[in-house]
Amino acid sequence: MVVVAHGVDRGSELAAASEEDDGYSTSTTDDDDVEPHGPASSGLRWVPYAAAVSAVRPLLGASHHDLRLRAHQLSRSLSAVFFAGAGLGPEGAVLVCADVPPLGPALRDAQRTMVRVAAEEADHAACDCYYDAVRDVMRLLVGDAGLFRSAFSSHWVFFSNVEFQSRFRGYNPAPAVAAASALRWVPHAAAVSAVRALLGASHEDLRLRVHGLSRSLSGAFFAVGAAAAPFASGARFPEGKLFVCADLPPLGPALVAAQRAMMQVAVKDASHGPCDWYFDTVGELMRLLVGDTGVGPAVFDRASFESAFALEWEN
Repeated sequence: MVVVAHGVDRGSELAAASEEDDGYSTSTTDDDDVEPHGPASSGLRWVPYAAAVSAVRPLLGASHHDLRLRAHQLSRSLSAVFFAGAGLGPEGAVLVCADVPPLGPALRDAQRTMVRVAAEEADHAACDCYYDAVRDVMRLLVGDAGLFRSAFSSHWVFFSNVEFQSRFRGYNPAPAVAAASALRWVPHAAAVSAVRALLGASHEDLRLRVHGLSRSLSGAFFAVGAAAAPFASGARFPEGKLFVCADLPPLGPALVAAQRAMMQVAVKDASHGPCDWYFDTVGELMRLLVGDTGVGPAVFDRASFESAFALEWEN
């Protein structure tokens, strides 16, 4: 099913990005072979993009303790957003469809893994499957630079034509900045401080407090809802300021790897191998944040942000 994005000029660069094979696309549907429909014309479940990303993000931050004791609540939180009755989000939104591929099957896989986690009492294999499935859902939503560098396909993403009327001042294309605003942006200094604390963990900390360490990482990077973005459709990314995005590669997958390492530490009673993996993954986080010169490859300034999202500022 193809949704026609009425009144939206995606731009040649965004259109080209949607056709690239970036490793995240799972759709093989030929858009010329299916008929166009809009959200209002069907009984499908359409979810505002910001709500979708916000619902999946905290699942990535689940600790082993959360998976062992709260798998049911995690499952219900996903269901409430994606598996409720058919509906259309508010006018002027970027919307994703929770029913059709590729997102629909990925969501069902995530629910299936949470059933397995509960049934198998959060053993290592079940938790690994959980992180794989939830990571795949997030990949579909954010790709490598927000919605437009992801597995973008017009049959599961819709741009309401109300929000994106032409503007006289601000960022264009408007859908791209709307999608970027839904992601979690963390000041560089706060991100470095959160990761530095994990690097100082002792073996006793890992043996007795790994749940707390996992929750501290989640609080910094996986909290529910997007932190206030440092930009908006009419407010330019601040000059001279540095931020990181907890949802995008390379930082997003590295954060998930650190959470998985802490799950291993908990499951295997802080034995030598999982502790080694913990320090490897947290060390990689710090490398992405600070590199060799204090600013690592996961850090955005104004120029790199506007380039990554193919945004132009118009006065």
